[in-house]
Amino acid sequence: MLMTTESPSNHNHLEKMSIAELLHGINQEDNTVPKSVERAIPQIEKLVNEIVKRMETGGRLFYIGAGTSGRLGVVDASECPPTFGVPFDTVLINSKSATFVNPASNLGSFSPEINV
Repeated sequence: MLMTTESPSNHNHLEKMSIAELLHGINQEDNTVPKSVERAIPQIEKLVNEIVKRMETGGRLFYIGAGTSGRLGVVDASECPPTFGVPFDTVLINSKSATFVNPASNLGSFSPEINV
């Protein structure tokens, strides 16, 4: 199994880059997203059609995560009822609440203290 953190990177030694180099690198990476999404639209369409069928017959949407993914799941799940008008019991989240309140409790993440 290839670990994403072990994959070859176009951005080694970030600590040695200037701010301009960092910003251009971020922008270059961001520009790869629309083309990747465009290539995946047929698969995304099939997936969305299947999800809609299931949701229309009583299916529910589950968010499961810990750390950052759990926190993002909480935010995303909380937006579904007001944004899409689905009942509150249609969207469920399973996340360690401690990671939402106290990010440092997620030992798998590196959370340096930053003073501004």
